[in-house]
Amino acid sequence: MEPTDTSLIDAAMRELTEETGVDPTDVAPTSHVPVYVEYGKVPARPDKGEPEHFHLDFGYCFTTAWGLYKEPFSS
Repeated sequence: MEPTDTSLIDAAMRELTEETGVDPTDVAPTSHVPVYVEYGKVPARPDKGEPEHFHLDFGYCFTTAWGLYKEPFSS
């Protein structure tokens, strides 16, 4: 979470829009309950000055109407 996030789902929406470029007004959560919760070790990244640490991830599902975009997303 970032200091500007007011909730976990707000953080998920921010990440979704940052990573995909989707306009946040074009998507909506399917539920306010996470679809998964994951806890795991993250290896150290000395190049970024990050020691080994743990992450607690919450995943949410979002939906949008097909056809809002000219091209489907590709990975």
